Amino acid sequence: MDTSCIAPRRLHSRSRRGRSLFRIFCIALSAAALFGASQAVAAPAPDPHGVWMMEDDVAAIEIFSCRDALCGRIVWLSSPFDASGSPRRDVKNPVPAARSEPLCGLVVIEGMKRTAPDTWSGGSVYNPLDGRRYDGRLRLNTDETLDVRAYRGWAVFGQSETWMRVPDSTVQASFDRTCAGRPGAPDKGFRTAGGMR
Repeated sequence: MDTSCIAPRRLHSRSRRGRSLFRIFCIALSAAALFGASQAVAAPAPDPHGVWMMEDDVAAIEIFSCRDALCGRIVWLSSPFDASGSPRRDVKNPVPAARSEPLCGLVVIEGMKRTAPDTWSGGSVYNPLDGRRYDGRLRLNTDETLDVRAYRGWAVFGQSETWMRVPDSTVQASFDRTCAGRPGAPDKGFRTAGGMR
């Protein structure tokens, strides 16, 4: 039991003023403690859902829920077409049948599960530039940036990028028109780097 605000039987000054000041102090201290506790409870959990622009501004990735984890798909490319005017394809994919799949809409992050309040890991990151799949980790920062780490085996030997969150207004105005994979699309039947799911 917290006895810090129980008035002692004997005060140095037996005046009413001394007891009143002590009560006011206890009330203020209790109010401050309750306010701090309510602020801690009211803080929302970090949410990585949404569209993120990669560091080099060549692609935007939508992070979305897939089953009981997080996934990410390409929803915008700065150069969505190749030299012939056709949609860019996943030509470096190690699965020959998947090389004809367009990059737009391709799922490149899979199976990330929350491992800390601001961190998701245990999944994979696919890099269409080299056709390889890496272990991955996502960490949401307080400044609304997302650290994405891709590695093989040990995280210390990987590479990281910091992605910027794209405002919803930009997503609606630009990204929906440029890519086949639309933000907010259902998570069933999405294309992964290995084909349809």
